[in-house]
Amino acid sequence: MRRSPWPWIALSLTVAILAGLAAFTFWRIETWPSRTADQVAGAFQEVFDFEPQVTVDNKVFIQQSSPITELAVQQRRVQVERDWENRWLLSTKRLRAEAVFLAKAGFDLERTVEVSLDREAGTLDVVFPQPQILSLEQEDLQFLDWDNGLWNRLGAEDTEAAIADLRAQADEELDDRGLLAETQTEVDSRLIPALEERTGLSVSVSFAG
Repeated sequence: MRRSPWPWIALSLTVAILAGLAAFTFWRIETWPSRTADQVAGAFQEVFDFEPQVTVDNKVFIQQSSPITELAVQQRRVQVERDWENRWLLSTKRLRAEAVFLAKAGFDLERTVEVSLDREAGTLDVVFPQPQILSLEQEDLQFLDWDNGLWNRLGAEDTEAAIADLRAQADEELDDRGLLAETQTEVDSRLIPALEERTGLSVSVSFAG
């Protein structure tokens, strides 16, 4: 009596399928670090247009790379005003000036942005340098009052001093308004969802140094 070949065919298919699943599982495990590092780099490229240093289980897979040296995340205009007077030999000179500055806040990418992945813990930790004011550009300057004394006259040095004082005042106001804190919040709100969606890991962002 001739035996049916189907049991052997079914067994062979089962073995092949199991071998394929084992090979696929092995490939997934072995390539997880490089694949996940690429996912992290892709999220950074999408959100901020640069790649950070990515370390998986204490091994560096990607070195930081960026077409820019500074990453501007937030910007704000600030308007400031200055009153000044000087009295000399009973002659008084006065000026009142107003200026508008555009401030850009973000990160110096000459410093490393580090991303560390821990496969066992299922975590992804991002460490940025502290945010800073990258630029403070004067957009407008007006002298609202310009009063010379009879022999105590306003000059170029007074104008330069007024502009320097206005810039310093703008710096102080930006600190008071929390622009750098807002920069950190902006990074969190844009980067964390992108990384969690791509990697499925628990993401934390901190700012050091």
